[in-house]
Amino acid sequence: MPIFEYQCKGCGKIFEKLTFDRVKIPECPSCKSSDTEKKLSMFSGIVSGSDKSCPAKSTCESSGHTCGSCCPMHH
Repeated sequence: MPIFEYQCKGCGKIFEKLTFDRVKIPECPSCKSSDTEKKLSMFSGIVSGSDKSCPAKSTCESSGHTCGSCCPMHH
C-alpha cells in the first residue's frame, strides 16, 4: 500500500496519505482545500544482486534529472 506525500497550495501544509487510488488527489486535512499536489518524496530500499544502477533511476528521470553520482536521489 503506497503512502504519498502531498502539499496544499492554499495553506502550504505537507501531509501524507495512504491511498489505493493514484488518480484522486486528496483534500488538505488542515484547510479542506482540494488544491493539493503530490510531492516527490525520498524513499529507501534494499538493493540486492550485482546490478549497481541507482534504485531511484526511474524516479530521477521522471523528475527531469539525470541519475548519477551527483544525483541527490542516488544513495
